[in-house]
Amino acid sequence: MNSGHSLVYIAMLVLLSALAPMACSDGTAGEFLSFETAVAGTAESGAAAESFTNGKGWRITLSAAALAVGPIYYYSSEAQSGLLDRLLGVKTAYACPAHAQFDKGTVLGEVRSQYVIDLLDGTPVSTGISDGEKGLCRMFELHFHPPGEIPAGSDDAALETLGGHSFVIAGVAEKNGVSIRFSGHLTIPDEGTMRIVESIPADVELDGRPGRAVTLIYTDRQLANVDFGSIVNDDGTCIEETGDGACVIDSDSQAYLAWLFGVRSRQSYALEWRE
Repeated sequence: MNSGHSLVYIAMLVLLSALAPMACSDGTAGEFLSFETAVAGTAESGAAAESFTNGKGWRITLSAAALAVGPIYYYSSEAQSGLLDRLLGVKTAYACPAHAQFDKGTVLGEVRSQYVIDLLDGTPVSTGISDGEKGLCRMFELHFHPPGEIPAGSDDAALETLGGHSFVIAGVAEKNGVSIRFSGHLTIPDEGTMRIVESIPADVELDGRPGRAVTLIYTDRQLANVDFGSIVNDDGTCIEETGDGACVIDSDSQAYLAWLFGVRSRQSYALEWRE
């Protein structure tokens, strides 16, 4: 690291150390609160997630899309990248070493169990009642583990639809007259905090008013940079094929890696209060 970068990191650490108490404070003073929680699949526009065009120009029509999510934690501190932007006047697209200096603040609530979400349904799936504290939720985090590793909130039948994986999708992708029927499953590697999407920005007041905190999963954002051409040969045949003739999104393909990146992107999620 050159001297200029070293000075930047030192300045960041000093600022964060000095401002950590301010970043983690809230005005609720531990006032107890219980609130309902839910998760829903949608497109970023608010439309149904069944059909959309991604950033690679593929028109995607999904016939299946589901995942297992949980635990979920709601925090009082501001999302790390947002605070760093204002402190240092820079845009931080990814975590830097200084992020480790942040405390997440008060845990305002949590979902402890794992739930299966049909991303094409659009109807929020109840994830139970969270006991916590009143306050402004400025960030939250999602955990994505394979079924069975976390106590289940969904029934066995729902969990079985995932076939032991954290994510499953199937559908058709079309571009320039080419149509590819695809099928894929994904389980995030159990390495470090890979299975946790941390510091997702939020701005939801948890104050006891009627309604529930709904986590939104943007299916189109998860698949935003997937190139389905990477799962077929030059002649259009599948590199790997399922028993019913769909092209597999295999772990060596650009499609798989881009899907994994989208799943781990904060931009694929949001939190809102719905009455």
